[in-house]
Amino acid sequence: MVTCCNLCSHDDSPLVNQPKYRSMIESLIYLIGIRPHIVHAIGIVGWFQENPEETCVHGVKRIFKYLQGTQDYGLWYRKHENISLHTYKDEN
Repeated sequence: MVTCCNLCSHDDSPLVNQPKYRSMIESLIYLIGIRPHIVHAIGIVGWFQENPEETCVHGVKRIFKYLQGTQDYGLWYRKHENISLHTYKDEN
């Protein structure tokens, strides 16, 4: 993910259609179950649902491009396999 992309609630870019922007965010939220590593990025663009600007839409489109380029990534659980969780404790 790109870390140098700054979103601001009051830059001078034009406002965009709020229902369409919310629909894009809802589509991304649906994907959190299988792509949990995008939660932070979705949370950041989700902050701007009240008054979305063109720069916010560019951020959402960037996430969609990332998802399109990494379609082979995801979580996969076998149906009949026992899953064990291992934790590690720091001994210091």
